Order: sequence, then structure tokens, then C-alpha cells
Amino acid sequence: MRSLFRILSAAVIISIISCSKSSDTNNPTPTNPPVYLSKIFVVDTTLVAPFDTTNRGFYLYDAQKRPVRAESVQTNATGQTTGKWVYKFFYNGTDTLASSSIEEYTYYTGGLPTTTDKDTTNYTFVNGRLTYDSVHGLIASGKAYYSVKRYTYLAGNMITVVSNSKTEGDPVNYSSQHTIRQNFTNGDISYQLDTTKTLVPAFPVSGGRLENTINFLTNPNPFARLSDPVRRPYLLDDIGIGATRTSPRYLFSQHSYVYDSWTGINTNHNQGTIKYTYTFRPDGYPSMARETSQNGKITRAIFVYE
Repeated sequence: MRSLFRILSAAVIISIISCSKSSDTNNPTPTNPPVYLSKIFVVDTTLVAPFDTTNRGFYLYDAQKRPVRAESVQTNATGQTTGKWVYKFFYNGTDTLASSSIEEYTYYTGGLPTTTDKDTTNYTFVNGRLTYDSVHGLIASGKAYYSVKRYTYLAGNMITVVSNSKTEGDPVNYSSQHTIRQNFTNGDISYQLDTTKTLVPAFPVSGGRLENTINFLTNPNPFARLSDPVRRPYLLDDIGIGATRTSPRYLFSQHSYVYDSWTGINTNHNQGTIKYTYTFRPDGYPSMARETSQNGKITRAIFVYE
């Protein structure tokens, strides 16, 4: 299932509050009471207004200030809607960790909705750490699929994740394993080496190696609260300050990656560096951010707080 900021190219997020004081240096003074993100508007600087706003995000909280709904609407260069993503959290009683979630992505053609992917996920936590999740999904073709992940925490900041999945009509039960090594800075993942191998089917032999190195500022990230209900303990394909399940506590200044994958004799290599700059409000939260991708493209966004 897609995540909001993976759709935005793993994203940079930006908050602009009109008349706020601008500063491109650290201002690590979190506000009190806490700040809650309400909306985001993402701008593609290669397009012309009014069609340069390619993504609009909206966030809702319950009376306990727990995230209950995140929504993203994507549009193209002509202003037509191309997709809509909705992510809803459910809790037991006053728990702050979610018991389940529903994630939907609706595809659009000609500005009209066509088909929808839907995932319903149940979570198990032990001592506040995610140890198990199970997904019952329905893909756009109408076929059901199932996925289970088991998380094992080892000494030396290591995690293994074993995933099993099955799609209706496919005779193969797929299985893979991630072996993950991590380093942390102020509680955030600053380095991760993820080695993946496919267990089933055994042939052709396939796997991957993804290395991420992240530099942080000391300014708070307003997206961190949105990851708290189901915070995944490792980075996958949704890396960024606004990643749905792995938003860091502090803002990125730079993210470097090296990715190698292989299937049989075929190999693939990709690497790059993404840079982030910000303008800050007086309370230390960002009022503007700019993401410069490996190819030099700049993405900006506007944040609105409650």
C-alpha cells in the first residue's frame, strides 16, 4: 500500500505560516503546549500556479489528541485528481498505540475515481514495541491478499523481520526476511543497513541491500506524532520526515542511500543524496522546508497547524 510521502518521492515537508519570522538556522526550542499538524500543501517547483500544488494532506485527532485520520489528495499538472489516500487509526480504550488501522488508496482516471486498494491491519505490541502485524487486503483487481510480519529484537541494535504473504489465485506463499542493523541519534535512526533475502520461492535467488545514512537537525518534526500509533521499528520504502510509519522526532538535514538488488543474474544499483533546508517559526517548528533530490529537483510544501 502506498504512503503519502512515498508518493511525493519520499518527501520533504514544509510548513509555512504567514507573517512568521524566517531563519535557516537551528532553533531548537519546542513549543509548549504541543503543536499538532493540521494540513499540508506540497508544491512542485517545476509547474506553474495554480497547478503547482500537487498534493494536499489533512490530519485529524480525537479528544485525547491521538491521530485518527490522515488523508492525501494528489493532482497532476492540469489540476485533475490522480489519487486519494486515506489512513485511519483505531484504539482500545485510552491506549495510545493503535490496535488496528485501515488504509485505502483510490485510483483516478480523467479526474474520476476508478478502483481502490484497501488494507486492514491488526497490531500486537510488547512493552511498547511492535512485534507482529497482520494485513487483510483487497487490491484494485478485486483479489484478496494476506500478509503477516513478525519482528524480533536482538542485541546490538539488530532486528529481524520475517514476512509471509499470499494473494488470491496465486499458488505460491511468498516469504522473505529482513536483517537490520541500526544506529541512533537522540532516539532517531541515523544509520540502517537492511539486508533482504527471499525465502520462498527459493529460485531464482533474489534479495537486496539498502543502506541509509541520515543527518539531523535539533528542531522538532511535526509529523512525528502521526507515526506514534503504529511506529515501525525500521525504515523501508517510505523514508522522509513525513513518512507514514517512521517519521523521526527531529528534522532531516540530509539523507544518503545506497541500494543494490538482485534476481537471479540480474542486478540493480542506485544511490543518491537528498538535502533538506527549512525556514523556522520562533518556537522551533518548521514554517517552510525544501527538499532537493539527487537530480536537483526542488519540492516545497506549506504546513498549517491547529
